Amino acid sequence: MGTSSSVEAPEDGPAQDGPVGDDPVDGPVVEELTFRVEAELIEPWLARESASWDDYLARQAGFLRKEVWLDAEEGAPGTVRVLVWWASRTQWQAVPGDELSRVDGAMGSLRRHAQCRWYRVAHLR
Repeated sequence: MGTSSSVEAPEDGPAQDGPVGDDPVDGPVVEELTFRVEAELIEPWLARESASWDDYLARQAGFLRKEVWLDAEEGAPGTVRVLVWWASRTQWQAVPGDELSRVDGAMGSLRRHAQCRWYRVAHLR
């Protein structure tokens, strides 16, 4: 997704057996973006992030859902995690980088750097 800021690209890990889906190597994945947002800017950041990304992601092939988590731990009120579920890693990686940059630019002054990780889905219930 590259959602709402400059994103530190995830490192590709080795393929593993057993994800859910037709292709054991290219099954569903979850992209996790972690942002540090000043506590007083959380609500405006959440509103802008949703306005910038929700419709765009909904139009992407393979997009399944997006979740936004706020850290409940004391001492970490500015940690926001955005989890984006994709039907396959191939579909996630096919989203054009220039489009991501354009959508990301809509964050304006609320744009924040993100650390990105991704996970293969091993089991869905």
